[in-house]
This record gives sequence, structure tokens and C-alpha cells, in this order.
Amino acid sequence: MIDYGNLCKRAIAYMLLCLMAAGIWLQGAGAIQAAPEEPKPRLQMEAEVSYNGMTKDQEWYPVRLTVTNNTDKDLKGEIVLSALSPFDGTTTDYAVEAELPKHTPMTYTLALPGIQLNKDTNEVNFYQGSKKSGTRIPILNSQGQSYLESNPLSSNTIGVISRDPDTLNFLPALNQRGYNVSIIPIKEEQLPESAVLLDSFQTIVINDTATSSWSERQVKAINGWVQGGGTLVLAGGAGYDKTARAFESITPVKPGGTASLTSASTLSLAGGKPLELNSTVTLSKGDTAADGQILLAEGGIPLAVSKPMGKGTVLYVAFDPSLEPLASWSGSPMLWAKLLKNNLSALPSGLNNNQLFYGLQNIIDYFPSIQPPDFKLLLVIFIIYMIIVAPVLYVILAKRDKREWAWWLIPAVSVITGIVIFYFGADDKRQILAHNIQVVELTGRGDGVRTGAIGVFMPQGGTVEVKYKDEKSLISYGSNQGRMGGGGVDLAGLTKVSSQKDAAQITWQGVPYWSTRKAWVTSEPIGDQAGSFLIKSRKVQGDYEVTVTNETNHHLKHVHVVMSGQVYSIGELDKQESGVVKLPAAAAPLSNNGYYPLGYMIFPNNNQPNGSFINTNDEAHRERELLDQYYQNMMNNSRNNSGISPNSPQIIAFSYDHEPMYEVNGKEVRSDNLTMWTQKLEYLTDGKQETVLPFGTVTPVITEQGATRVDYHGDGAMYATKGELQFEYNLPSTSTVQYKELTVHIDSASQQQNLTWSIWSAQKQQWVDVPVDPGKVAPYLVEGMVIRMKVTINNDTDLRLPQISLRGDVKSE
Repeated sequence: MIDYGNLCKRAIAYMLLCLMAAGIWLQGAGAIQAAPEEPKPRLQMEAEVSYNGMTKDQEWYPVRLTVTNNTDKDLKGEIVLSALSPFDGTTTDYAVEAELPKHTPMTYTLALPGIQLNKDTNEVNFYQGSKKSGTRIPILNSQGQSYLESNPLSSNTIGVISRDPDTLNFLPALNQRGYNVSIIPIKEEQLPESAVLLDSFQTIVINDTATSSWSERQVKAINGWVQGGGTLVLAGGAGYDKTARAFESITPVKPGGTASLTSASTLSLAGGKPLELNSTVTLSKGDTAADGQILLAEGGIPLAVSKPMGKGTVLYVAFDPSLEPLASWSGSPMLWAKLLKNNLSALPSGLNNNQLFYGLQNIIDYFPSIQPPDFKLLLVIFIIYMIIVAPVLYVILAKRDKREWAWWLIPAVSVITGIVIFYFGADDKRQILAHNIQVVELTGRGDGVRTGAIGVFMPQGGTVEVKYKDEKSLISYGSNQGRMGGGGVDLAGLTKVSSQKDAAQITWQGVPYWSTRKAWVTSEPIGDQAGSFLIKSRKVQGDYEVTVTNETNHHLKHVHVVMSGQVYSIGELDKQESGVVKLPAAAAPLSNNGYYPLGYMIFPNNNQPNGSFINTNDEAHRERELLDQYYQNMMNNSRNNSGISPNSPQIIAFSYDHEPMYEVNGKEVRSDNLTMWTQKLEYLTDGKQETVLPFGTVTPVITEQGATRVDYHGDGAMYATKGELQFEYNLPSTSTVQYKELTVHIDSASQQQNLTWSIWSAQKQQWVDVPVDPGKVAPYLVEGMVIRMKVTINNDTDLRLPQISLRGDVKSE
């Protein structure tokens, strides 16, 4: 018999159990729905800013953006990084054309000019089609941010490309001696294809790395960076052959096998610490280039060889610095400090005031093609107007008895006259005009470095698009348009710099009529087409007769030799033409203030020097201002590694032409081009036996800073607290000269109670008093090419490092 009661109870219990299970399931499902998966942004980026995120003021660096398109369709347009200018607070768009296939990461590189990145200074977006007409899509990182961040850096930076990422990590030990050194590893995939994107580095070391697989553009970028003033170190050892493979045309030593270091006496002397050879040190060896200068050698094997290249240097070392015993040797930091002293100084490295950047901004405002209206012509038109309005109209209307017509005829004639005056007065303002100012620094070996600024005058206004057909790095000078600093990033897009391979473009929108737009063109190497000044000298009646031959491709005017604060005129030189000037054999050193108004000395003017003020009635004010700004830039920039200072004897010249350098809105336009040419005058010779290095030819480099504080004022002048400063003079190659006589000039006689000057005697191996009178140089030559000095500062004071002059004999061949 069926127990229906018990069956019902069991059914009810089962139903309750099912309801409880359903409730639990629904609760879990609700919890899942309450926390849905975070949707991915439509465009997602991963950013790599510069190298290890470190950026430096006024120095270009790369930004690598890897963008993933998370939409369901392919996108094409522009990636735009809008950034506040560090120079004037306006916003510039840095753009690159981009194709973003769906769900596919794509990497693009942008170049930025020393901008510190944070949430207030930049924003990254994608624009379908173009920014001008496309839809904006924010590009977000994993934190949902559409901006990038960087860390400021103000030190001597050494980039290292090496099998061992810890290579040269001992160098920051120099910071205890007053240096400020940072080592930044560079991965091979980070190597840029543009020289300007290596600006953050003063030195790049390549060690035990196969370079044969590097692209032609990457190698070209490194070579261009060296030509612009960098130092490239090719480290040797067993891996030197593969390291030097991509740089065979510029290396100071051709690979030629290996050897073992049997004595460490040379390295111990250079590093100032004993080096124990507890393990084998493998050296590379080979043929030294004709223009290579051996810095260190042991047992007939060159250990360090330098070779000039443009304004920079290629340095070869015969050993692998990452291996023992050198890697842990306590003398390694000072050894490298001496090898890199041309661009590794114990002076504060933060001084990088680009005086030329701001100076050219003032000069570029003046367009020689735009002149004030001809006053005589306007006067004639006005007199004709007065004659027509007064006697002529009066007689004609009176004769016809139509005097009432004067009410409309006189205003009509006035309007017509005004139109005529405007037409003739604006005769040179009815077309697009270009104005270009540049400085070309020649090396004397056929190449050089070019820096400048451009200006474009727009009569109608609207959009100005400047396009170069080769690679340039452009920075827009600010205008009165748009928001100035304090308002954050402006996405209006009034200024845009586009990144393209082998081309450059800068665009300004919304330009008012009759206005100009200006841009800075960052320094660039110009290779063998630069030319040079061929310099020959001989002694005539106690003075030096210097012959200068113009081997550039330009007709040069206002050619002068500048030496010891004086100018000596040569005049004009056509291509391949020579000129002669006489220079004193015993040129005096510069005075203590170190400043001479060379612009006013070469281009005399009744007006006194008055800063950046430009007198538009002065036909030579562009040349004068350019010359003074150039010398001020050298004086103020402690990062000037060219070996040229305001004291250095130089050749200065100017050229003028109207060759178009770029297209404006798709067309070539008339251009006023002014170029200043410079080349260092290294030494004077009588053509037979005697050679003289005048004061200022060799500039000192601080190698050890023992003062608590040093405020560098430029060109060897500084304020220092109590302590010691050691400095060295690196003499030009002694392969053709045997130096015999040394003269040391010390300024600031009134400060001698606060200062004690000493010179290192290589002969006695000790510090001795600086010689007051000219004397033999041999006892003071360290390794045959260096003069080492120090100053002991007894009380806080201002001082200027000494100037030296050397006299020697030409070695017989």
C-alpha cells in the first residue's frame, strides 16, 4: 500500500532543495553580472619614452608607441602627440601617419625636442584620416591614461650597447670626484634611424656586440651623431672583429687578430692605481688609421687610439671593459675619465643654454626682401594728389560749372590715391617670402655641422606648410596665437611637425595675413659637401703671413681671422680664391673679462652694443647679431665639445644667396639666405721649422672637481668654493710637431692670495709651481700630449682657468 503522506513530504523536500539550488545559482550568476570584465580601450598603447624613460632639456629623444586596434575594423590616419613647448608654453603636434589593422599591435616612433612629459604637458590621440578633418580616438595605456611620463636627467650620459648590460657600471664612481655620470644600457632594437634621436648621449660605447646585422640607416644615424660632436667608443678584445664590422670605414684601428696583455704599467699609470694581472687580458690589435692618434700603448700594441670625425671622435680601446680584472679594478673610472675627457668633464653638465636658439629668433624676424616704402615715391604720389584735389579739380569743375561734384570726386580721388599708395607701399609684401639664417662649423677636413633658423612671410595668411626633401629636426618658435603656458595642452592643432623618412614638414594653421612663422633647424652634419678653408702660413719679418683658400662652394664676404680678441680682415674670397693676412707672432692672451664685441669690430656701427635690439636701418645688423650670439653660445654652453671657445683662433666668413631650401605650400619661393662659416685655426707655422699654438687654441677640461660648489660662467670662468680643481690641456696630434716651449698666462692677479696654481711635472712625478716665464715644455708633457694643472682654492673666489701657448718645431719626414 502506497504511503501518500510520506511521498508528499519527500516531494516537498525535493522541491525545496531544488529551489535552494536555483537560488544559489541565481545569486552566483548575479554576482558574475555585477562584476563584468573591464572593456579594453578602442586603441591601447604601450609606450617607451627615450632610453629608460630619461629625458634631458633641449635634447631630442625618441618615443616608441606600440598601438593595438581593439575595434572590429582597420583604421588609417595619424597618431598625434600634442605637447607643450618647453620654450614658450605653446602646443605643438608631433604626428606620424599610421595604419592600424584590427587586433594587431603596430609600432611607430616620434621625435620630441627635450620635452618633460607628464599629465599636464602632453596628450596622445589617433585621428582617422587626419587631425584636420578626422574623428579623434584617444589612445590609452593600461592605466587608462592618454598621456606619457618621463624622468628628467641632467648628467653626462653614456649609452652602452653590450653583451653584458653591466658594462661600465663602475663609471658612476666618478661622481664622488665631482663628475655627474649616468650609464644607460641601449638595446639593439632601440637603435634609432635618425642621428638626432641620440642627442641624449655624449658617449656611446659598443662592446662585444655583432653590428653586421644593423640596418644601414641605424649605422648612418650613429655616424651622423658622431659628426655632430658625440664620442663613439669601439671596445676591443676577442670580440672586436664583430664589434667593428659596421664601422670599418671610421674605426681608428682595423681588426687584425689578438694578443695578450703582458704588462699593466701603462694602464696603472693612466688609472692612478696598480693593476694586478691575475688573469689573462685579451687585447685586439690591427693597423692604425693614418689619422688615428695613439693615446695609450703597451709593448708596441696600441691600447687606446682616437680619430676625429666631424666635430666628434671615434675612440678605440684594445680591451673588453666588462671582463676581469679591468671590470673591478679601482683605476678603471679614472682611466675612462681621461680617455673621455673631451666630453666628460667634472664641470656641472646642466649648463646647456642654447643662446643661439633664442638669438636667431630675433634675427629671423628681419626679412631683407621686405623694405619700408620708398619715401620719395610716396611723397611724389601725395604731391600729385594735392595738385589734383586742389587746383586741377577746382579749375575743371569751375570751368564746367560743376562745383557740387567735388562732394564725391574728392573722396573718390582720395580713395584711389590711398589704393595707389597701398599698392606701391606693399609692392614687396604681395608674395610668400622665406628668410634663412644658418651657421656652418667647418672641421677643416671637408665636412661640418649646420645649425639655423627659418622664417616664412605670408601675405594672405591661412595655412603655412614648409616641407624639406631631406631629414630635418624642426622646432616651432612660438607666436601670439593659441594659448600660452598655464592652460594645459591645446588640441586646436595650430602647429604640427610631421615625422617622415628622408623628409620633414612643419605646418602652421590660422596664420593672420602679413605675418611670419619661424622654426629652429637643429644641428645636422653635412658631410663632404661642406668644404673647408685651406690654411697655409709662413713667417715674414717676425710676423706670420697666413694664406686662406676658400674651398667651399660659395662666394664668401667679410672673411676675417679672429685671434686673441682681435680681428684681421681678408676681404672677399670667390670659390678657390686665396687671400692673405698678417698675424702677430706673439699674440697676447685675452683679457680677464673674456668678452670682445666681435660683431661690432667686424661690422662697425655708430650705435653702441645694446643686447638683442635690432636697428632696421643698419644693413649689417643680421651679421653682427649672428656673430655675437654664436660666441655667446660657445661661452655659456659647458657642453660644447668641439674644442672651440671664444678664445680659439678662428676664420669667420659670410655668404649670401637666394637658393630655395624648402617648399612653402607646395612651391619653391624666393629666399634670403645668410650663412656664417667658421673654422678653427689650430696652429701657425713658418713653413719650415717653427710652429706656434696661440693662446686659446687649446681649451682646458676639468678632470677632477674637489670644491664643494662650482658655478661655471662659461669659457673657463667660474666661481668656486674652497677646495681643488684639476684640469688638463689635450694638445693637438704630435705626429708632425715637436713641442719645445710653454707659456702659461694666469688672469686675476688680484685674486692670487686666494689661489695656488700648480702643474704636474711628468719628469719629477710631482706637482710643482706653474712657471711664470716661457720655459721648456718637455718636463710637463704627460704621455707626450697632455699638460696637467690644478688650482688650490684657499677661499671662495672667482677665477678663470689659465690660457697656454706653445711653440715647437716641425718634425722632419
